[in-house]
Amino acid sequence: MGRKRVLSDEGIKLFNMGFDVPAPTRGCVKTILHNLFTSEFDTNIDTSSLQMRKASMKLYSFLSKVGRKSIPELIDNAIVNIILLIMLDDDKINKLHRVKYNIHYYTHLAKRAHDEGDHHTAILIKAALENTAIRRLKLKTNKGEKKILQELESDYGTFMNCNSEHLRHILAAKEEDIENFLPSVMVLLMHLDKTREYAKGYKQLGMVSDRLIYVQYQLAQIVEDYYKHYKDYDMDLIELYLRNPLNNPIMQSQPSKGVCAKLYDISYKILPSSKTQGVLKRTKNNKSILTTH
Repeated sequence: MGRKRVLSDEGIKLFNMGFDVPAPTRGCVKTILHNLFTSEFDTNIDTSSLQMRKASMKLYSFLSKVGRKSIPELIDNAIVNIILLIMLDDDKINKLHRVKYNIHYYTHLAKRAHDEGDHHTAILIKAALENTAIRRLKLKTNKGEKKILQELESDYGTFMNCNSEHLRHILAAKEEDIENFLPSVMVLLMHLDKTREYAKGYKQLGMVSDRLIYVQYQLAQIVEDYYKHYKDYDMDLIELYLRNPLNNPIMQSQPSKGVCAKLYDISYKILPSSKTQGVLKRTKNNKSILTTH
């Protein structure tokens, strides 16, 4: 039996994996040893995390007042495309065992991004893994995956508290860490908008919150700093962000309207690996928000 491939052809395209992959040096003993003890899984994690990190840095170049208008759509595209990469294998819907394997892969990719300071990618993947279409499958996580997910929640917070822990880290980050600490763009902009609206509301009520005004100023300055630092970053944004998931043929073939409903349709069609395991029951469609921004 052939070895299970780590990423589908579609995944390789969306992560621009055909680009910027260093070629091994011929006859190099170090390269030979690396190939002997490095799995395809590890190699794909290495390459995917590098491409995602570059994409995070490129996304900061969209933080101008005009450019940031396109960010919600780009982030939505990326989250939905990750969900599709988990549930689909190019032109067909995966079975449960493959979905479980893909969740394992993206959980470890989020871990790598977190450990390397690419918090934008880690939170992006976390949002995809927490989507209703994935959660309804009720797949058990192993100890390693559970530990990673707990670490991410501890470090970032949850959707319900607007990733407040990550906000705290953003405000505490030092200016010289701008290339090592890559904050979540959606969390950054979400809290900038929230503090701006809160400050406006307090002002209308004749109340002034110095703390709120200061946080708003800090966030606006952080957005400006990241934009100025990365505005000329020389790389095209990867397809994961640019590809409209509604153009996916399997998405188009689903009867429901809207992205969330179509994802749920696909999730419902995911079958157990063995006929003896029975068919997954359809649960009530959760109309939860797709992303965290």
